[in-house]
This record gives sequence, C-alpha cells and structure tokens, in this order.
Amino acid sequence: MVVEVNAVNTSRHVRTVEEVRKKFSTDTSETKKKIADSRREAARTVGGMAPPSELTPLQEKVSGILGNTPIDGIEGGPETC
Repeated sequence: MVVEVNAVNTSRHVRTVEEVRKKFSTDTSETKKKIADSRREAARTVGGMAPPSELTPLQEKVSGILGNTPIDGIEGGPETC
C-alpha cells in the first residue's frame, strides 16, 4: 500500500508505513465523526429535513471502506463526553 501511496504523492515526500497508517487512521476517525454528527443531526430534526452530509471525496471513499460498521456506539447505551 505504501508503494501505491508514494506513486501518486505529488509532494515528493516519500511516506513511511507508519505515516500511511497514521494518515489512514486520522482520515477514518474524521470520517466516522462526520457521519455520526450527521446522523445525530438527522435524529434531532424530528420530522424536518436533515442537512445533507458534506463528505469530501476522500471521506466518501473511507466511508465506502467502513461500510455499515458501528459509528454511533451502542444504541441505548449511556452517553459519555
């Protein structure tokens, strides 16, 4: 995967395996948060239209990889901050 990432990298910085892992982890976390926020907002509008989720093209791809994995936590579970 690192070879493919470095092949399309336009900054000419050669990324290490650890950098690629960290970047994917960060992108995954940000995407999950955005999807969860969108779902919460949709539930809050009660009958109204929720604003459309504005995922970036990268977040759309990450979302496709994640599929239907749990994002919001345990339904009916305690809320924590």
